[in-house]
Amino acid sequence: MALSFGVTSTGGYGVLQSATKTSTAEIADARNAEGKVTNQHAYSKTNEVSAEALFNGETLADAGAELTVGDLTGLITTVSKSESNTDFQRVSVTVQKKDAATLLAYS
Repeated sequence: MALSFGVTSTGGYGVLQSATKTSTAEIADARNAEGKVTNQHAYSKTNEVSAEALFNGETLADAGAELTVGDLTGLITTVSKSESNTDFQRVSVTVQKKDAATLLAYS
């Protein structure tokens, strides 16, 4: 097994400092007469990447725009930019795609 150090993903608005990929499923439960779960059915899956980067000065897109971070192309659900007297400008973004949905950016 090979271990990886540091951020290996690319994309977003600058030099990625962190990236976290999450996959979640929506699950329906079937219950018997006593209320105990007898079956579970996963019916929808969401893939999401949250990333923070040192801002490279590009035009920052709003929520609802399409963006690729790492291997996930999805719609931006949240985006924020921070500035400080003692640090580089930073941008945080969350990109999300559900199932095999066709992506239509906000207009």
